[in-house]
Amino acid sequence: NSVFLAKAIRGTLDFGAVLRQNAVFTVARPFTTAKSFGQALKSALSEDAVLRNEQLLEQDPKYRTLVQYGMRWNKTGQDIASDRRAEAFMSDFIEKLPKASIIGPILRASSRFHTHFLNNVRFNVAKTLVPDELIEKTKSQGELEDLYTQVAGFVNIFTGEADLKTIPIAGKKKVLRDIMYQTMWAPRLWWSRIYL
Repeated sequence: NSVFLAKAIRGTLDFGAVLRQNAVFTVARPFTTAKSFGQALKSALSEDAVLRNEQLLEQDPKYRTLVQYGMRWNKTGQDIASDRRAEAFMSDFIEKLPKASIIGPILRASSRFHTHFLNNVRFNVAKTLVPDELIEKTKSQGELEDLYTQVAGFVNIFTGEADLKTIPIAGKKKVLRDIMYQTMWAPRLWWSRIYL
């Protein structure tokens, strides 16, 4: 827990979601980044805002399709598996810190901001890459599936969320992926940068 707490504190202090993981889109897609920033601020201030944001997105059929074909969608809160959390906030230890600790509420708000900022960036960018006009031009279901898979992989990599399972040999074994999470600061971000 001390390792994951250190990650959470660093992720909070260095504004890593915007300046590190989303560095490419912050420069290349400033308006999308700004929109996602606003959505994330609401999430940071209120857990109810997280639910409202997710309910709104789930109404969009492209959201469900993109997630189905691999777009990373991290979660916050208690009882969420570690591999479904943002790398900087992988342990639910911060969810158990009491309000009186002061740092607990700050880290939880930071986790919500970090996680839902990157979630929204991924979806907002991906949606522009699969416009209805392009979907209508696809000639087969297989071609459409390939399109969604490629777009999902693209936004994952450019927001520092490459799939560790794609690492040759080592990525295939869960025990080795767990070791990466325990010993490396941000293995998914590291693998994303190698992909680039």
